[in-house]
Amino acid sequence: VKGPWTQEEEYFKEQLNNMSKLPENQECADCTSKAPRWSVYNHGIFVCIKCSGQHRNLGTGISKVRSINMDRWRQDQFDCMIGNAKANAELMYNFPSSGQKPNEDDDYGRQKFIQQKYVQRK
Repeated sequence: VKGPWTQEEEYFKEQLNNMSKLPENQECADCTSKAPRWSVYNHGIFVCIKCSGQHRNLGTGISKVRSINMDRWRQDQFDCMIGNAKANAELMYNFPSSGQKPNEDDDYGRQKFIQQKYVQRK
């Protein structure tokens, strides 16, 4: 969609920026990177740009990625954003205790972690 943003789209953008500043969302849901600016809205999480790339590689059947600043949001997408703490509590319920998030510079660890967390659900 081209043209100026609607009042509703501006509202979603403002709310997403506010949500991203909450303590639970100040670190990427899938690695240790700080201040994530992307989301995987069907999982309700905030992620960094590197993790957003890994999610895109999984395909839209698993992960639906959007920028919290650059993309236009619809109500149904916005409503999915539950935040990293709640989403990770659900997604990592059966994860082994050793399944810690990878360091932000560990590309292989990131790929493996995201694959296990969202595809294999281990």
